[in-house]
Amino acid sequence: MAHFRAMRRIGRLAAALLALALTSAPHAARAQISPDATVAQVNDTPITAQEFYDRLQQLTGRDFVVSLNPLRFIPEDSGQIVMNSLIVEKLTLQLASKSNLLPSEADVNEALGRAKLQQPYAELIARHMLTENTLRNTIRVQRARLNLATEGVKISPEEVEAFYKKHIGEYTIPERWTLSGILTRNSESLPQIAAALKAGTPFGDVAKKYSEDPNTKDNGGKIGILTPESPNLPDALKQAIRKIKPGQVTDVVKIEMTLNPGQPPVPVWYYVKLEADDPAKARPFEDVREDAQARALLEKAGGLQVADKKLVAFRGASVIKVTAPGYESLGTPPKAKTAG
Repeated sequence: MAHFRAMRRIGRLAAALLALALTSAPHAARAQISPDATVAQVNDTPITAQEFYDRLQQLTGRDFVVSLNPLRFIPEDSGQIVMNSLIVEKLTLQLASKSNLLPSEADVNEALGRAKLQQPYAELIARHMLTENTLRNTIRVQRARLNLATEGVKISPEEVEAFYKKHIGEYTIPERWTLSGILTRNSESLPQIAAALKAGTPFGDVAKKYSEDPNTKDNGGKIGILTPESPNLPDALKQAIRKIKPGQVTDVVKIEMTLNPGQPPVPVWYYVKLEADDPAKARPFEDVREDAQARALLEKAGGLQVADKKLVAFRGASVIKVTAPGYESLGTPPKAKTAG
C-alpha cells in the first residue's frame, strides 16, 4: 500500500529531521566541554555533560509531540526537554531514597531482563539507539515514581484479578491479518488481473506483473501484518477482507487515495489476499499478573499525579543549579531579597 507506507516514511523522516535540527543547534560549546564536566547539580547529585548529550542523541520527534489530534508540539528546544527530564529523574530517585521507596536492584534487574526480551527494546538495543544502562535507569525511575504514587496503599490478590478481568481488552493481543495486495490506477488492467487470478496464477506473480505499488510489487505484493483496527487500512478494504478466509482474495475494491502529498486523491483499485488470520487472544493472567498488580495499585492510589504532586513540592524545596549555557533558567530561581 504505497500511500500508507509513504506516509509512515515521511513521518519517520520528519521526526528524524526535527530531532536532528533541535539537537544539533543548541550550543557550539558542546565540543569544548569535557564529558565528565558537571552541567547541572540537583541537590547533591551532578548531571554530567556525557549524560546530557547521550540523552540528546536518543531524542526522537515523538518527544516533541504534546498531542496528535490536534497536532501540537512542546514549545521548548531539545536541550530544555532533556535537561528538565534529567532533573526530574534525579529528584524522583532522591525523593524515593529519602522515603525508603527506591526499587531494589533485584527488582530492577528482573524487569530489565523481561524488557530486553520485548521486540521494541531488543531492536533499539541491537541498532545502538538505546543502551542497556539507559533502559535500566528508565526502569529504576519508573519504579521509583510508582512507589511514590502508591506509598501506603495495599491491594489484595482478588482486587488484582478483578482489575485484570475488567481490563481484559487491554491484555488481549488483537486479531492480526497478514496481507498481500495488488494496486493499480489503470482500470483497463482489471480484466487481465481478474483473469490471471481466476486461472490460478500465483498471487505474487500477478502482483509483480500488474501492481503499481513500488513498495510491494517486487516482493509479490506482500504488505505485512496489520490489525482490523489499523488506521493504515481503509474501511472499504477492511470490509472486503472480513468476507474472505485465509488463502482467499477479495473482489476488486475501488478507493480514493492521495498518492502524492499536496495533490488531490485519485481512484485506485485493490485486490487483497488474506495470507493468514491470527485471531485475538487474551494473555493468561499469570503472564501479566505483575503488570495488573502495578496498574490496579496505581488506580487505587489515585494515579501517577500523586507522585507528581510530591515531586513538585520536593523540587520547590530543592537546590538546583544549571550551568549549561542557555539552560540556567531551569535551576532554582534566586530568592527575592526582603526589604531591610
